[in-house]
Order: sequence, then structure tokens, then C-alpha cells
Amino acid sequence: MGGSYSPNVNGVVNTAMSATLGGTAEVIGGGKFSNGAVTGAFVYLLNHAQNKPKRNVPSKEWLESKANEAIEAENAKINKWIAGGGGAINLDLNFEGYSNSCSAFNLYNDPVTMDITLTIDGIEYPAVFRYNPSMTKAANIVTDVYPGGRAGYYGYAPGLKGMQHLWLNNARAGNKQFQIGFIFMNNDAYNAYKRYTNDE
Repeated sequence: MGGSYSPNVNGVVNTAMSATLGGTAEVIGGGKFSNGAVTGAFVYLLNHAQNKPKRNVPSKEWLESKANEAIEAENAKINKWIAGGGGAINLDLNFEGYSNSCSAFNLYNDPVTMDITLTIDGIEYPAVFRYNPSMTKAANIVTDVYPGGRAGYYGYAPGLKGMQHLWLNNARAGNKQFQIGFIFMNNDAYNAYKRYTNDE
């Protein structure tokens, strides 16, 4: 249990040590200890922040590509059903370095929200992709695109409330469906999606 707190303790100790060394050096140089201590602590914290590992956030191009792939996959799946052959989606939405496999819903607890362009039946539409990866790579496989209608407020950015939206689901992640991402759009794009995919 104590080990889980060691990174924070080490940070405090290192900051204190940097402050002490900075203060001592200031005194040796004829200055005030307090000035050197503040400078030493600040320099340590700045260097620590710069060296902190950064998450690998997916680009607009990656999100846009995946959103359009999801729509094409849903279209192909439903067309196979209509033809009597059955179909499924198997779209990998795991993004290395951002998705989390450490027993948490989202390691950074702040989904990526990005303006994208959807291409539906050859026509482009503006949309917003809200990417919310799951706890494991296996749960980040889209198996279903579900038209969710008008979005209520489920913790989304307030500006997305009331827009039409699609859920990018994984139906294999345990007993419940898991929403890996959401695509928000206006009525024209939403209706075009439903016509194109026959997904009512």
C-alpha cells in the first residue's frame, strides 16, 4: 500500500532537495537563501513537467478515417443482412498510447473531441468525433454502429447536446455494450447516414 504513494513522496523529497541546494548555492554566492530555494524548486518542477511522458493523442486524420470506416462497415453489414447472408463489423478503434489497459475507463479521463468530415454516399458533412476508448484493446473493436437520435446531456461537451449522434459500440465487452466513441452531426448528415446504411 505504501508503495503506491512513493512517486508522490519522491517528488516532494526531490523538490525539497532542489530547494535546499538552490538556497545553499544562493547563500554561498552572497544572496538570500529563500530566493535560491524558490528558484531551485521551480527549476526542478519545470524540468519534471517537461520530462513527464505525454499521451499519444490520435490525430484528426486518424479519427476521421475511423469514423468513415465505421459508416462503410455498417453499410456493408446491413447490405449483407438484406441479402440474407448475415454480416458483422470488426473495426479496430484502439489507439496505441492513448487507450488504457490498466483497469481504468480512460487513463486520462478526458475523451478526445475533434471536428471531422464525414463522407456519406459521396457527399461530405461536418461532424464531431468524441473518442472514448475502453480499458482493453479487445473492447476497442467496433461491432455495431447505432443511431442514437438527439443527444441528451450525458457528460458530453455542452455544445454537443441536442445534436444527432451515432454510437460506436462493442457488443462483446462483457454483458453490456460499450460505447467506444460517438459521432455528432446535424440533421442532414444523420438522415443521409440512415438512408445510406438502412440503419433505422
